[in-house]
Amino acid sequence: GLVDTVEVAIMPVLLGGGIPLLAPPARQKKLQLTGHRVYPTGIVSLDYTVQ
Repeated sequence: GLVDTVEVAIMPVLLGGGIPLLAPPARQKKLQLTGHRVYPTGIVSLDYTVQ
């Protein structure tokens, strides 16, 4: 595939709505969590490899 890894950052903010991570028609893929980091600000970073 075109993507080997995905990094997702989660921000501790409440919103009234959300934006999809991938626009349709995105195919569903399995991800394997390979790492994570938690920052003092509350941000969480998640690293995945695409299966």
